Amino acid sequence: MKVYYLLFLVGIQVSLLAQHSAVSNPKTYSINSNSTGYLSNSQYYNLAQTPNFAVSPSIYYSINQLNLNSSVSTPVNYSLSNNSTNNSISTSQYYNIGIKVKIEEPKEKQTQVAPVLINDFKLPTTSKKSDNTYVLIIGNEDYTSFQTNLRKEQNVEFALNDARVFKDLCVKTLGVPTENIIYLENAGFVKIKQAISQINLLCKHSSGKANLIFYYAGHGLPDEITKIPYIIPVDVSGSSLDYAISLPSVYQSLTEYPSNKVIVLLDACFSGEGRSAGLLSSRGVKINPKQEIISANNLVVFCSSTAEQPSLPYAEKKHGMFTYFLLNKYIENKGIVNLGELEEYLISKVSLTNILINKTEQVPTVFYSPNISENWKKWTLDE
Repeated sequence: MKVYYLLFLVGIQVSLLAQHSAVSNPKTYSINSNSTGYLSNSQYYNLAQTPNFAVSPSIYYSINQLNLNSSVSTPVNYSLSNNSTNNSISTSQYYNIGIKVKIEEPKEKQTQVAPVLINDFKLPTTSKKSDNTYVLIIGNEDYTSFQTNLRKEQNVEFALNDARVFKDLCVKTLGVPTENIIYLENAGFVKIKQAISQINLLCKHSSGKANLIFYYAGHGLPDEITKIPYIIPVDVSGSSLDYAISLPSVYQSLTEYPSNKVIVLLDACFSGEGRSAGLLSSRGVKINPKQEIISANNLVVFCSSTAEQPSLPYAEKKHGMFTYFLLNKYIENKGIVNLGELEEYLISKVSLTNILINKTEQVPTVFYSPNISENWKKWTLDE
């Protein structure tokens, strides 16, 4: 184990001095001497005798004596000395750390939000290939790394677990080629817009044969005036929806060009509440979002709850309640499930289990065009 011992200066103070330490990607810090410690994402480092000090997204630092983990997002102001001097820490800035520092080898690889996948899901496998199925999966869990005014409770608990296992379902059980899946974790506005445009173009060039699946686990929020529901990128504030993405715009993009069928699965509530706490929970926001009329004849939308209800986690299973039972249905049926069976199962299991576990109502709902009547119930997620 390599250990670098650097110069001890002025008690436990951290201050900006003449010598500098570069803070950039990759994370290399020269600490008050010629010695350099290489710091990379998802590693632990012990900073002896420092106050709470941490740099850059997705890095944890174990603070000696206090034994605290300090997680970081940018841009954020951090106190670097006992007299509470605030210094903004961001890429391409320079800081001198005038203390004795011991840099240890990484202990355990860990991300700022650490999803823990459970082993309950032994997904059935298939040998078939759904070559005409294209999937966009978004799991938005970690909002606090991108919005520093939020509390940890305002993250969307287990959304990454949900997205990752749903991707496994698509590949193993539905037979979707991996290259047909657009997969995003903790995605901001630009990445989500690019992904929606990408699946739109895939549909455009598929000669009407495409089967599209859109899966989203994360925060939803309605506009307080128009009541239009939005999915919320991790870098968009709930107090300003200028860069949020409205559900009607998602539906329009998915159905702009001819396709075989389009299925949307939303493990998010749009009343402003969230799984543990809404983005605007400090204001007590609860709004009944406007239910858009589904006009496309090949679009079916599964929502994890009704408009006025929260969509909650199944904490014991480390998943959203809706997604857990969606996945479980495919296991029970050995991978052969039509949408009518899925609707009936979700309404029964989610509603009853949520009352028992979370002591409140959550009833999944399905929306579709009246023009397709009940025909959609015979559809499957795969081809």
